[in-house]
Amino acid sequence: MQRSTWRVSDTQSVSQGNQNGVTGTGTIYELLFLQYSGVEPDPVKRDLLVRKELQDRGLSADAIIGYGFLASSPTTLRRQELSFTLQGQRTTLTSSLTQSRSQKLGSASTGGGDLDQTSEVVQRGLSMSLAHRLTPSSSATLSLSRMESRGDDGALSTTMDSIVANWTGRLGIRTSVSLGARYTRFDSATPYRENAIFANLVQQF
Repeated sequence: MQRSTWRVSDTQSVSQGNQNGVTGTGTIYELLFLQYSGVEPDPVKRDLLVRKELQDRGLSADAIIGYGFLASSPTTLRRQELSFTLQGQRTTLTSSLTQSRSQKLGSASTGGGDLDQTSEVVQRGLSMSLAHRLTPSSSATLSLSRMESRGDDGALSTTMDSIVANWTGRLGIRTSVSLGARYTRFDSATPYRENAIFANLVQQF
């Protein structure tokens, strides 16, 4: 199990109102940071080690999952997560399965928050990412994700599916480039579809 990290968590917390939202995340960075704790105990050096590993494999530090919604009042959040990462010589597989249940504390309406329209918000998310190093200086990544949010009223329910494929390579010691394509389908009262291609050029000084 030296090349794998597994996380199982079940947490409950209370957040204050007047925030941008309630969020839940489980990232590749967090999993690798935990995995490398036995290799590098110093957190600063471990951070550099993990970020270099992510860059070499063409992975985003927050590639697993992130989600949120508006909450303008104090909220209680129950969140459960199962996530893992498996590393091979040239391939890395990460996956995350999450569920959260959020409820507003108190009955007064504060306006502007999603929990003013429903008694609770239940979110379920599944994501997988497969990264493969093609050459010492290039890699390819394929990421799939699905996120569902449900309220009391079916009209408030949403589902988002996303597929992202990208290639990352180095043009020099301090320069790297990333090319990719993304498809997203969002189903709700106001659905949309997205087809996109993107390119990123990074120059380090």
